[in-house]
Amino acid sequence: MTARQVVKKISDEERIRIDTILEKKHALENLEKISNQLSDNSLIKLDKEYKTTLEQYKQIWLELFETYALSADKDWKINLLTNEIYTDDN
Repeated sequence: MTARQVVKKISDEERIRIDTILEKKHALENLEKISNQLSDNSLIKLDKEYKTTLEQYKQIWLELFETYALSADKDWKINLLTNEIYTDDN
């Protein structure tokens, strides 16, 4: 089951929350690429914001994983890099 299939099962509100965090995560990743041009204070602020967003992102996927994947009788796994929920059978 892909991440998109799981997301379709949850409410619109949850989807909006996930999309917002993903957009913020991607924006922060882009900012991180140019971080060498920022002052030290900006780097500290960026680092804190990035870590917070990344933790929110991980928490959402863990919630989805617990809600949907663990209800099955298989050994489900989640890949945060590719946004896929899968089993070793796939």
